[in-house]
Amino acid sequence: MLTDGPARVSFRFTLAADAAVCLTTGRKGGLLPEYWSFGAPSPERRVLPLAESTSTQPLPTEDGRLLLLRSTGTGRQQILLADPPTGRVAESIVVEGRGLRLLPTPEPGTVALAVGAHGANRSTLYRVAERPLRLEPLAELPGQVGRTCWLDPDGRLLAAGLRSGGDVRTVVVDLAGGAHRQLFDSAGPAQALLLAAPRSGLLLVVARTPRGPRLGWTTVDRADSVCFPDRLNSVNGTVLPLALDPAGRRVALRAVNGARSRLLIHDLDTDTLATAPLEEGAIHPVAGWGRAGLLVPCSTREHPPEVAVLSPDATELTSRAGRRRARHCRVERFDGPGGEFDAVCQGDWRTGRAVAVALHGGPEAAWDLGFDPVLQQLAALGVAVVAPNQRGSTGYGAAHSAAIHGAWGGPDLADIRSLAATLTAGRPGAPGGLLAYGTSYGAYLALLAAAADPQLWSRCAVVAPFLSAARLYPQASPAVRALIDRLGGRTDLADATGPRDLWTLAPRIRARLLVVHGADDRIVPVDQARQLRRRLLDAGHCEKTDLTYLEVPGAGHSALDDPAGAEASRLLIDFLARPSHPEPTAGHPHTAPRPAVRRPIDRRRAHQGGGR
Repeated sequence: MLTDGPARVSFRFTLAADAAVCLTTGRKGGLLPEYWSFGAPSPERRVLPLAESTSTQPLPTEDGRLLLLRSTGTGRQQILLADPPTGRVAESIVVEGRGLRLLPTPEPGTVALAVGAHGANRSTLYRVAERPLRLEPLAELPGQVGRTCWLDPDGRLLAAGLRSGGDVRTVVVDLAGGAHRQLFDSAGPAQALLLAAPRSGLLLVVARTPRGPRLGWTTVDRADSVCFPDRLNSVNGTVLPLALDPAGRRVALRAVNGARSRLLIHDLDTDTLATAPLEEGAIHPVAGWGRAGLLVPCSTREHPPEVAVLSPDATELTSRAGRRRARHCRVERFDGPGGEFDAVCQGDWRTGRAVAVALHGGPEAAWDLGFDPVLQQLAALGVAVVAPNQRGSTGYGAAHSAAIHGAWGGPDLADIRSLAATLTAGRPGAPGGLLAYGTSYGAYLALLAAAADPQLWSRCAVVAPFLSAARLYPQASPAVRALIDRLGGRTDLADATGPRDLWTLAPRIRARLLVVHGADDRIVPVDQARQLRRRLLDAGHCEKTDLTYLEVPGAGHSALDDPAGAEASRLLIDFLARPSHPEPTAGHPHTAPRPAVRRPIDRRRAHQGGGR
């Protein structure tokens, strides 16, 4: 991906919070492991020359090395143990099955733990040992393992959320013998363990109470006596506890209000709150707190993710890598049929040479003020970006997010149509129409918008689109089918727009189209894009004029993030930011000359070129 800096994903910290690892984009694309060390006055970073994908799980070990868990795409997984200073792989093994997760461990002589799921009702905990690298079974658990926390500093007692059937309970596993017991009294309030401070024995929990879900704290030896601090439970917004300080007396919290997020520090002894000194942006849902201080990955719209280091008392920002020149970025409110909604805007949509409306996936998601490589590159090339959080987006209360339950392409599409009309009216005399960009559900919504108001849109770029929830359902994975069922995605809508089915509506689209899909997408199978292409061609679109279709070999749902997706990323940016041919007129969508379609990516060339 062409960006002003590296994108970074999949941050993990050591238990001591003295090191971290993430996956970062290389200079030629692709994802590479990046190891961060926090022992020096400023963080030291090393990028390892190992080609990874978004499915890779990186984990820094407590002794300064790096574990990588890769999916091989053949029903197996590969585990590698690497040395960050040299970038060399010391050992590797291939294991059967999918679904392994790596867990850090403080136990001396053990590289890490791994947990593997066997269906819905059984999990196995393994020790990752070395010389040779291998998995050693430690314990069998009756359910699926979720969040885990260490309860002691020696790596013997592991607390784990265990889902079995419809119930979730917290158990303590004694790794010395493999036995487990329930942590909380079943007669008390239903509790889930969120964080633990092994040296002090403090536990941070969430419990269902007559006042609703509440955060509280207790200790290992008095686990059923919970204190629920009032200030801790009065924070406005969606609150996520990130880390406890080593002494177990303060907790770092991420509070999200719409597109904005804050880092808060709560003192459990005094029930007081303070705001940490971070600039406005997006805070990742992971952190570490150790002797080096509070470590928090965060980004801004102009600056890629990196680890901010706050002092051990979290009152001072002590390290943050170089800044970039800020572009005009803000949150604007737009009127819609159901009331006002937010949009994150970069550049001035009233005067910019072009305006791209970016639609998030999900649908249970939202845009924030964090870095997005596609949107940042568009803004850097002079395209104003408007990224709306229309109805259906999260972070604005239950009513806002639930508005599309049983109505996919209903209230959310109405908000996008209203936004498009507002943007067009605010740019009188501007040449061309609006640009649309979306991925997954956002791709579906972008195509619906281009079909509903074809005169407003000149170009539409979509990644991993689907035709409708009903057409996707038979091909989807169990997890996607469960999402569709839970949100009522297959409910028919009867209004003037017509059924929210792109097989029916696609012939209305006049905009030039770019369709990108990963050939190995297991979330939205590529057949959905192939059917869309066939329908567009049957309706009169032509791949030599106004339709560019590209499958990325070997790529999954996030095709632009895949090592083979570098060409697709460049094509998408060129398509939206550098139009070099006249746009079609409103009455004649297929008469203007168009660039020729790009050929499918050559696998060898794509892997030489890298990723994002």
